Amino acid sequence: MKVECREKLINHIMFPKGIVKVYHLIFIILAIVIIYLFVFFTGGTKYVYSHTMYIPIILASISFGVTGGITVGLIAGILLGPLMPLDTITGEHQAFMNWFYRLIIFIVIGLISGLSFNAFRKSMQKIIKLVSFNQETDIPNVSLLNRYFLANKTDIKYLLTVVINNNENIIDLFSRKHYIILLTNLYQRIKAVLPKETQIFQAESNKLWICLASINIDYFIEKITSSLNDNFLIDNIPIYVEISIGIVKFEKHDLIEEFKNSDAASTYAHKLNLQYLYYNPKYTVVSKNIELLGQFRDALYTEQLEVYYQPKVDLLTNKPIGLEALLRWTHPEKGPIAPLDIIPLVEETHLINPLTDLVLKRSLQTLVKLQNVGIYTTVSVNVSAKNLHQPQFFESIIDLIKKHDVNPSSLELELTESVLMENINANSLILDELKRSQIRLSIDDYGTGYSSLSYLNQLPIKIVKIDKYFIMNMLNDDGLKNIVKSTIDLIHKLGMKVVAEGVESKLIAESLVKMNCDMGQGYYFAKPMNKKALFNWFLNNNLD
Repeated sequence: MKVECREKLINHIMFPKGIVKVYHLIFIILAIVIIYLFVFFTGGTKYVYSHTMYIPIILASISFGVTGGITVGLIAGILLGPLMPLDTITGEHQAFMNWFYRLIIFIVIGLISGLSFNAFRKSMQKIIKLVSFNQETDIPNVSLLNRYFLANKTDIKYLLTVVINNNENIIDLFSRKHYIILLTNLYQRIKAVLPKETQIFQAESNKLWICLASINIDYFIEKITSSLNDNFLIDNIPIYVEISIGIVKFEKHDLIEEFKNSDAASTYAHKLNLQYLYYNPKYTVVSKNIELLGQFRDALYTEQLEVYYQPKVDLLTNKPIGLEALLRWTHPEKGPIAPLDIIPLVEETHLINPLTDLVLKRSLQTLVKLQNVGIYTTVSVNVSAKNLHQPQFFESIIDLIKKHDVNPSSLELELTESVLMENINANSLILDELKRSQIRLSIDDYGTGYSSLSYLNQLPIKIVKIDKYFIMNMLNDDGLKNIVKSTIDLIHKLGMKVVAEGVESKLIAESLVKMNCDMGQGYYFAKPMNKKALFNWFLNNNLD
């Protein structure tokens, strides 16, 4: 694989290929024809013009090596030999030894120039390799980066930094030789699971930079991490490698600057004990939240996280018909942590997957306990883009539903517009699977993202939640009120139901009833509450 990479990059520079070779061949043929005609019309080989034929011979040597030089030398010798008079005016022919000697000289010139240019190429290959490839690992280094960028900048979608954090320990415990073999094997493992057009560079002794052409970043991150999870076996010695990966979406700006961002993300990933992390500009201004993210991993496996529930109410009957599961984190030292301070950062890491699993499990457990006392309702859980594209996500949900023995239609997954539109074609396939399993699907915070109903027909959505900004401010803004009314009407025409978030007063609830809104959610009905408070609330509001 190292040789293939080196040949691909170097030979592209040093040896003309494909259409370029064809152009060279055409030029050489034209040069031979033109020079032949030139010698003929200037009087024949008795004049000095025949020496011009050295030009196509040398050009052939440059483009096609020894074979090209000898072949063109032979052709040139014949054209200017028996096929060319000594004097075209008198018709006098050349003596045999005259033209034959010239033919031999042409062939020798082709041979010598071909050998010279072959030697030159080999020397240049060695120089380019010395400059462009790490001498210990044979991996391309950053001196080739700009050349690669200029040729492929429109194809690059993501930049990745892969760092070996315990490289010094490996060298100290084993040897430099073992570490170089390990780094080379790591490069080969990563190369094997990525598309062929992917290019990997060694930026430092413990750092690889990757230019990924695919937009399916989550899939390939999963591939990379899976390939690196097993220990490396060097000389029958298992070596543990501590890896952190930084990821940045390439925006067609300065490549080096954006690699610095992926470097920063890999550094944060290491500090937070995460295997990978997506770069976020907010890291530079919310360092305290970065510290929280590092502590959130421990919170996942302790009793610090709790699921609260906020009821959704039928606006006509004022009866509860569903719940939304909301995460609450009580830090042992800092106390309650606002969800907006941590959830957006968690969504940039692989921690979002175990977090969603935790919320799903606890929500289904709560559903079962409610059913055991005769309270039948639904629960909605927020889902991120990473959840949606996680391998086996659909299967894991079905397994949870079967394990808790609940009706699939009692579970609702809420997705934001931005999540749905990130890759609408792929998302529609996943959502269709969920729909066929009778799991309900809804759009959360409608109006804050793309604010377009055009995509709703493409997705199996049954419920749309209008963002609380519109609901809370509509009584004081006729424009917002008209937007809410027209949105409700349009959603109904598409055969979907509407939930209004942010119902804070009786007046708002009454206005929504007049607009034929189906459901409401907000402090007017109930605040988010823990499981114990939820049971009491249901007893007071749901049962006769």
